[in-house]
Amino acid sequence: MTSRITENNLKSALINVDKLLISSLPDDKHIIHNFSPSFEGKMKKLILRSKRMEKNLSSRYRRIIAITAIVIVLATVTLSIPNVRAAISEFIIEVYDKYSHIFFENDNYDDNNHSEEFISYAPTFIPDGF
Repeated sequence: MTSRITENNLKSALINVDKLLISSLPDDKHIIHNFSPSFEGKMKKLILRSKRMEKNLSSRYRRIIAITAIVIVLATVTLSIPNVRAAISEFIIEVYDKYSHIFFENDNYDDNNHSEEFISYAPTFIPDGF
């Protein structure tokens, strides 16, 4: 006679062994143990540290969400006013007849100290139809 071990048989056997081992343990009422003062102190420090971490994370997330909401609201309110929107777009983009020039001012750039000259390149080969 051969015995086959299936997954269900193994699972039920493990559950029975687990119940047997747990039932053999004494009740919490019968276990008398005193922890050392140094262990108690370390545990208090760990508990306080974990509570502080939870507080810091939740307050940090609230702060990030609040700042993001304020930035979104300010940007929406600012850009909803047509005059302000026009002033911002005129500041950033200069529109010409055939093209747009987007510029950013750099105060540290000095034309006199710039060593590279602008070199104009022209295409050497243009395919038919272009």
